[in-house]
Amino acid sequence: MKSDIQLYPDLIKALEKNEIVYLFGAGFSTALSGRKYTWWDWIVDGIGRIKDHATADMLNESLMSDNSTDNMVSVVGKVIKILKEEGSYKTWMHEAFESTVVVNEKLKNTLMKILLMQDVFATTNYDHLLENATGLMAVSYEEPNVAFQMLKQGKSNNVLHIHGIYDSEKEIDNIVADKEQYDAVMNNQGAQFIQGILGTRTLIFVGCGKTTEDANISRFIQFANSHLKMNQEYYFLYREGENPVGMPSNIKLISYGNEYSDLPDFLEDMAELRIKEKVIKRPLIGLSPYKTAGYATDVLQKYHYSLQQLPFCGRTSEMSQLQNFLEEDQKFLWWAITGQAGAGKSRLALEFLKQSAGKWFGFFVNENATQSDFDSFEPFNNTVVVIDYVASREGFVANAIRSIKEKFENSDYKIRILLLERENSRNASSWYYKLLQRIGKYDTYDLKSTEYKNYFLNLGDLDRASVETLIKEVMNQRGIEADDIVARELCEAYGKKYEKLQFRPLFVQIFVEAWIENDFQLPRYDKFEELLQKLLEREQQRWLEILDNDQSCCNAFIHLLLRANISGKLQPEKIPIYYQDDWNMVNSFLQNHSFPGKQREEEKKAIFATICQNVNENSLEIEPLYPDLIKEYMFCFYMDDSRLSEVLNELWQNEASKFAIFITRALTDFPEISFFKKVLKEFDENTQNIDVLLGRLNLLQKRTVDENDDPMVLISIIDNEYAFWRQVKIPEENTQKEKLATTKVMGLNMVAQQYAGWSLYDLSYMMEALDEMCKVQGGEATNVLKQLFLSEAIKGLSQKGFVEESNSLIQKMNEIIGENPEMDELSSISEMDCYNAEMMNDLQLEKFDDALNVLKTMRSKCNYENINAVRILMLSHRNIIEMAFQMGKKDVIAKVMADAKMLSEKYLNDVDVQAKWMLCRLCDLEERFFDKGETISLDEVSEIKIEVPLNSYEKNNEASEYLGMLWGATNTFKLNFVNKDKDKINTIITDAREILSVNPYQCEVAGAFMSAQLALCKGILHRKIVRTEIDEVFRYVELNPYSESLRELFFNKLLPNSTEEKNRAHYLTKAVVINAQQDARYNPMSDGGVQEIADFEEGLREFLFGENKYQEPYKRVRPKVGANELCPCGSGKKFKKCCRGNGKYD
Repeated sequence: MKSDIQLYPDLIKALEKNEIVYLFGAGFSTALSGRKYTWWDWIVDGIGRIKDHATADMLNESLMSDNSTDNMVSVVGKVIKILKEEGSYKTWMHEAFESTVVVNEKLKNTLMKILLMQDVFATTNYDHLLENATGLMAVSYEEPNVAFQMLKQGKSNNVLHIHGIYDSEKEIDNIVADKEQYDAVMNNQGAQFIQGILGTRTLIFVGCGKTTEDANISRFIQFANSHLKMNQEYYFLYREGENPVGMPSNIKLISYGNEYSDLPDFLEDMAELRIKEKVIKRPLIGLSPYKTAGYATDVLQKYHYSLQQLPFCGRTSEMSQLQNFLEEDQKFLWWAITGQAGAGKSRLALEFLKQSAGKWFGFFVNENATQSDFDSFEPFNNTVVVIDYVASREGFVANAIRSIKEKFENSDYKIRILLLERENSRNASSWYYKLLQRIGKYDTYDLKSTEYKNYFLNLGDLDRASVETLIKEVMNQRGIEADDIVARELCEAYGKKYEKLQFRPLFVQIFVEAWIENDFQLPRYDKFEELLQKLLEREQQRWLEILDNDQSCCNAFIHLLLRANISGKLQPEKIPIYYQDDWNMVNSFLQNHSFPGKQREEEKKAIFATICQNVNENSLEIEPLYPDLIKEYMFCFYMDDSRLSEVLNELWQNEASKFAIFITRALTDFPEISFFKKVLKEFDENTQNIDVLLGRLNLLQKRTVDENDDPMVLISIIDNEYAFWRQVKIPEENTQKEKLATTKVMGLNMVAQQYAGWSLYDLSYMMEALDEMCKVQGGEATNVLKQLFLSEAIKGLSQKGFVEESNSLIQKMNEIIGENPEMDELSSISEMDCYNAEMMNDLQLEKFDDALNVLKTMRSKCNYENINAVRILMLSHRNIIEMAFQMGKKDVIAKVMADAKMLSEKYLNDVDVQAKWMLCRLCDLEERFFDKGETISLDEVSEIKIEVPLNSYEKNNEASEYLGMLWGATNTFKLNFVNKDKDKINTIITDAREILSVNPYQCEVAGAFMSAQLALCKGILHRKIVRTEIDEVFRYVELNPYSESLRELFFNKLLPNSTEEKNRAHYLTKAVVINAQQDARYNPMSDGGVQEIADFEEGLREFLFGENKYQEPYKRVRPKVGANELCPCGSGKKFKKCCRGNGKYD
């Protein structure tokens, strides 16, 4: 029987604290190979090969009469000499040390686990069984520098052969066997070699018998004791009953058990203890292959992947791809596994970690890990880190990747990061691009370049063979004889009955178990929800039995469990007030059903582990271990109507972000269950709880549409939230009145923004929501918010050409400003914003005289002491000059340039004002160059710039928008003068990358970057733009999907000149198409920037709204002319300055 490691506290302490060297003797080779072949056996074997029988008999007699180490060394020296002379030495050595193979897989796996801690393997054996078992290389005493370098780096990638190696293939034979060899080696380099290996390390002898059986070990111990004078404590593992003899006092004897077969298990205990102490206790590490799988205490818990209740089935191709992911040479790589709920993403990742556990340390990041947990992690081996759930945690994951990468950059180990998420999309609305955005200054381009593949490992259906295997495993687990025919029939029945679910492992398992519970008849229910209901009904009966049929206590447990399903966990000291009665009832039950003291504590833990299915079975926290689908359905199944309103109030107040994610996923996973829609509609119009209202805003935080989102679900959420915020009442007399009013304004504004995002054809819903917002009665803070939100909406509408809607909001803004006769700073700015929007509306309608009159009014009313008002005034000058340039109004440019120059000279130190003035100057240069045909020098163009540090272009810098606009427009114009100069174009590309690395939303900079790439590849290198380059520039199209100019440049210029020209559909992502549709519909001078956009109109509308009734799409009959191309009429002017808009070439 295996010994209990707890009997050896000194060994435990050494394993927990010290660096370890394992010294393996001949007995360990026996354990690995199953072939008992000691030093004694080797000598006897050699004597039996000697041709001179008299000599052989003499040597054999000497060996039998004296089995001391010195005599064995003397005899083997003679045997080696004789066999070399007779020519049979190589055969003897080959059969002795090269013919055996590793057969003990359990011991092999234990060795791999030991190596995770980078412990050193040394041996006195001559064979290569350790190398064969572990994949390590061999190093002998003749290569001390290799060994010392390995130890210095903290790695364990070689087996250190203290007494040499025999390798006939490599023609290496430096074994230390006879006395002459031993004395020669051990008195010089061998002594240094051993000293370097041991140093201050703890030595553990394994498989060394009684030492007298292994002459090499005996000699080593004698040498270390007499020559090296080491006082370090060592440990000698031995089998009970074979007590070692002749041991120095510093070597402690450790019995591993009564049988030789106990050795692997005892070594396993040592390895796990060492791993647990060094790594597993760290808060960063969640699930790992080195933690023993728990036991499922109930029906529901067993479905969680971490318990591994069923053997892993299928996914052979996916596992092969993951193994290839590890084997790449790069130090840092990351990838993602995607797939729908129940597809087995987490189980695949865990199985991957298990299969790689020998050479790579791996773990899931703890869901509750903090930044300090990442900071405290120190690399000690090649490592795989798995992060589950990226969506809605992009900021956390970005910081995690950054921290992990920085840790490994300064180490000698490789790192692989594996992300798990449902969504398989890579477009600008996906978690993927949100993650890239949150990486920030961490060099997003570098992160993209370290992605293993430019696609995710997406899990589809299990193949039919694997499904049938899984079905049989479920049957075996339930004690039912597995049958191929039955498995095939069940597979077919599942496919027909639940076709929409597909063959996802979780659902298949639940289906088969329902078949078993239904007396081997197919389940009568046709909906998957009914399968879950039956599961819960069975489980709740078991809960009642455990709780002595105390229904009230069982209900209290369920209430707490539902809450923990959403928040992740509930801690006794942090139970929300609303759940305090439930918690007290549970405590009362435990008090009345257990003995006091330690027994009560243990009873509590046992009941919590059973009822609450905790992640940690020794904890009093409620931390459920269920798949998401079961958590979602439990909320629906166990929620009472009478409690719903109060439960929701508590959730919105304390867990708003997590509950918003939870309810949105539930709506997607269970679209036919009306309860989840009811949850959104459940509200108290008289609520005055600010925290509840602020929490409710989380439902409107979703800014983009993911590929797997159901559009109708998201639209219904917006409709429900509009109804909610409209009904929120603001009391006349209340200390919270102003907070309630401002919160309601925020809610209605977010609703309006959401409606605007979904409005392909009209903005009536958005305008209605903004109208409701303006009606909210409040004080000064409420009016300030209204002005800010209206100002943003007016700017956006004006820029998009929504003249009527923009003017309507300008009128509302003026009404709000008029309510406060005394013009404050904000009102002054808001008024200037309204004038600027009004002027832009006039320019859209080509009413330049009216626009000039508005500009004149702005000059007279501007508060020149308010720098923000001055900036808006300069912006208006720039806008009118730009539009006049576009429309060829030279007289207007001349009138406005003079006033703009005067204004700029008064505010020379304001970067924002100067950037807008430089844009005015650039328009003047472009007008001279394109319209008048004047010769413009590169020096003149180069003067249009503002020298600022790189961080000035960051998104949060108030002048960044116009600095980026200036840089992009100037460098795009500059390409007309440097289009044959490779170095200057490369400088533009490099500088653009730097700016975009700190702010990828600089559209004009991205445009210049794209134009420069095109000029370089097409005009100088005379080649097509390759995929890596086209994907790099497309990133900015997706990040800025509203930019018609970027879409036009990408789809009409770069893509046709790239190797990806035939893959246009790949780049027509949802975000791109939606924004192109809006531009094509509302801007008569634009087709959306995508030539074939009209062909996508029908499919998009049908996808979003299920409709298909509208006019036949327009089809272009000639190539589209770009705005900045020469006009086809032959005037020599740009198209946008000549015939664009007259219908001739549009």
